[in-house]
Amino acid sequence: MYSKILGRRQFIFSLAIGGLLGPLQSRPTAAQLVAGNQVRLVVPFPPGGGTDAVARLIGARLSERMGMPVVVDNRPGASGTIGVGAAAKMPADGLNLLIGQADNLAVAPLLIKSVPYNPLTDLQAVAYLADIPILIVTSVGQPYKTLADVVRAGKADPNLLTFGSAGVGTTPHLSGELFAQAAGIQMRHVSYKGSAPALTDVMAQRVSLMYSSISLAVPHIKAGKLRPLAVTSLKRSTALPDIPTVAEAAGLKSFNIGTWYGIFAPAGTPREAVQRLNDNINWVLAQDDVKAFLEGLEGGSIRRTPPQTLADQLRTDIARWERVIRDAKVTLE
Repeated sequence: MYSKILGRRQFIFSLAIGGLLGPLQSRPTAAQLVAGNQVRLVVPFPPGGGTDAVARLIGARLSERMGMPVVVDNRPGASGTIGVGAAAKMPADGLNLLIGQADNLAVAPLLIKSVPYNPLTDLQAVAYLADIPILIVTSVGQPYKTLADVVRAGKADPNLLTFGSAGVGTTPHLSGELFAQAAGIQMRHVSYKGSAPALTDVMAQRVSLMYSSISLAVPHIKAGKLRPLAVTSLKRSTALPDIPTVAEAAGLKSFNIGTWYGIFAPAGTPREAVQRLNDNINWVLAQDDVKAFLEGLEGGSIRRTPPQTLADQLRTDIARWERVIRDAKVTLE
């Protein structure tokens, strides 16, 4: 199973980066095209990462669907907030878009006072791409065979457990805090400058657990170095169907958390432009290569919904993470 996931990952990633996509079965009407223009898709992270790969795959397919170029514009820095702030100030003409996530839209404004945007007033939701679950992993050298083992160990010794993440205020960090609150245990967070060094320390047993993306962890699971314990979504992941949910593994029936990808535009973008983009992006999400990337590699659940569904999800996440941050006393040093 894992080798199939890795094979798809290498193939689909090359498609996303190179734009080598197959012919379309249908074309848009002439009324949908805007001659002489191009769409800008801002990615608030450097080239080569997961968000960038998603943006390039979506952008290549959207370009063909709309009959006009979609140019990926990488604007990294400050945990993604520089790119989001830049996108929010671009002309609201239906030609400027942003790929956003829970981290930089729902969490960052709660922790970083100088964020140059209000996600609820400066941006317009366009299209929900997918919900992405988080995978809880531990070293195969640790005694924890199940997530229930972790909970029992935490209740027996409040000072025992640690968990790593890619940084303070990221969704994996806050997911760990939320799990500890829900399970009634203590876990000390260890922050890293990226997921790779955190994963290294988990495998070396310097940290008890890690909250990781599925695509990052699968190669090490396949190599016999990591043990998957649970996914944080309410349903099992399509990428790892044998791995239980937190609800199943620890009896926390309402536990359902993760991150998401969504497409946004500057506030004030005309409603008809937003609807046209939503229709076209929802078509893109139904294509086999896009589904294979988001579902087969990231273990995500694709969401082909109206714009309002994404706007509602953003509001829900802001309220939820505000409570977690307050209760866990999370601050940026």
